[in-house]
Amino acid sequence: ALYLEYLAKNLISCFSSSVKYEWFNNDINKPVLTLQLQRDDAPSSSVRIRFLPCIDQSVFELHKLHPHRNNIKGDVLQKPLARPADWRKKVDERLSVTHNENEELVTPNYSSGISEDAMLLLNEKILVDCMQRY
Repeated sequence: ALYLEYLAKNLISCFSSSVKYEWFNNDINKPVLTLQLQRDDAPSSSVRIRFLPCIDQSVFELHKLHPHRNNIKGDVLQKPLARPADWRKKVDERLSVTHNENEELVTPNYSSGISEDAMLLLNEKILVDCMQRY
């Protein structure tokens, strides 16, 4: 989000357009910067550009993003934070949360979100190759 904020400030200073934040696929963990450009000679026509932050596939090892892994380490999942002693059991039962072989809560949504970010560049390359071919 910090990178997008820097980008937004620079784009606003260069273009007379509207800049706003949205969520990619309604996921609040994935901010997207949307730039709406309007032509001076044709105010009714505009172009919408979406900036999606993504990472290269080589940033994380693929096996670490397996759905049965816990990729949120530290006290975030361990501290009770003024919850009842049996809060985790109740949450596990209600949401069918599973544990891995180390009895850690698994983080499949977090892991799949990172995988999705890593695949954006590859998908874009494949689409460009297909469009150039046909």
